[in-house]
Amino acid sequence: MQQPDAWRAAHRRLYEHLCTSTPEKSQATLEDLQPLYQAVAHGCHAGLQQEAWDEVVFKRIFREKMVMRERPLGASPTDLECLSRFTNSDWDTKNSNLSNDSERSVLHEVAHYLFLLSRFSESYPVFKKAVSMHEAAGKRGGAAAAARLFSDLCKEWGRLDEAQKLAELSIRYARREAESETRAGTLRIRMNTAWLGLVQYLKGNSDCADSFLKEAEELEKRLNPDMRFLTSFPGWCFCERLIEEAKNDLRLMPLRSDSKRLLQAKDIEDRGTYIRTVAESKKLLLDVAQVEVILGQVLVLRHLIDGSVSSDHAGSLLSEAVEKLRWSGQLHHVAYGLVRRAEMYGLLNRSHDAQPDLDEAWEIAERGPMPLHMADIHLHRARLFGARNEETTYPWESPEKDLAEARRLILKHGYLRRMGELEDMEQAAQRWNEK
Repeated sequence: MQQPDAWRAAHRRLYEHLCTSTPEKSQATLEDLQPLYQAVAHGCHAGLQQEAWDEVVFKRIFREKMVMRERPLGASPTDLECLSRFTNSDWDTKNSNLSNDSERSVLHEVAHYLFLLSRFSESYPVFKKAVSMHEAAGKRGGAAAAARLFSDLCKEWGRLDEAQKLAELSIRYARREAESETRAGTLRIRMNTAWLGLVQYLKGNSDCADSFLKEAEELEKRLNPDMRFLTSFPGWCFCERLIEEAKNDLRLMPLRSDSKRLLQAKDIEDRGTYIRTVAESKKLLLDVAQVEVILGQVLVLRHLIDGSVSSDHAGSLLSEAVEKLRWSGQLHHVAYGLVRRAEMYGLLNRSHDAQPDLDEAWEIAERGPMPLHMADIHLHRARLFGARNEETTYPWESPEKDLAEARRLILKHGYLRRMGELEDMEQAAQRWNEK
């Protein structure tokens, strides 16, 4: 470039114009924020990376997005493009003109958004570097947060042993944080302990999982004596464990009215309703959507146990929850919602509605890949469509192929929570073939 100074000066003028001409709004939309995203690009071209990060990204874009009521699916790619202005092609912040604190923040956010977009192989090394940088700088809270999110990535990617180690690491960082920042650190211990409990449950360690989840709930009550249950993400972890146990109970025992099962369902419903109320008061869309997936499943169970809830009402809540997950912009959560809804459709004898959900969930999970969701999909395909007759055609290759793939994925990834279901389905498949 023959006139680099003039080029940078032009970008600086555009940057300053866009910053000053874009009004701050209490309820900004993505469209309202577009001039600020453009300002970041011009600021970085002008060599003003630190100012653009501090004054535009951190103080305006992130702050205004925190109060957005709804976050559409296209938000994450937009944010990632914005963050890419501070990195090179392989998501490195060298020569970025940023302070060390800002570099750590950029890498943390880049790793998170790559994860949300299911770009796992790109997110993994960035998360690894972000955790190391937080640790080296003595930023225990940042290290705990990054390690917990890194654990979530590993869980979705089917690396459950690594997810467990990172969850344990995140708790150690949070305990060290609590030495100086007592409440903030304890809140993080609560969250990360509940997460470790869920990871242990996925690995088939139910007793260990329950111990961690109860520990997290005790921490919640110690911090907030007025709280009846765990809330937000930790509360969802607890409810996810409980709803899976309730579904497993129904799978193993004949469907019948049972006071113990109704009490079990009522406990999950009370927890879920409480979590939703708190989340709605804070406008936490993702928390609301996740717990409504739980509540929708509870309503299906109540319909099956004693008919006290209509199947239409249960299906309607599940559909609303899935649509909210779509708006959250987090594809692994969308896959989760679709798989759970398909499973419930199967229990309601609506397999024609389950098939499109399983197909869409497969498209998402295969891209990640998300092997735990893929294993669930293989199992649900065989369960819902395996007992075919001469008049029906299996929608995929064969139930035997699906069960074989489910077994391979479950064993490869240590997803032992599903072993009981798999073995039951394999026995059922033998009976189908004998007919």
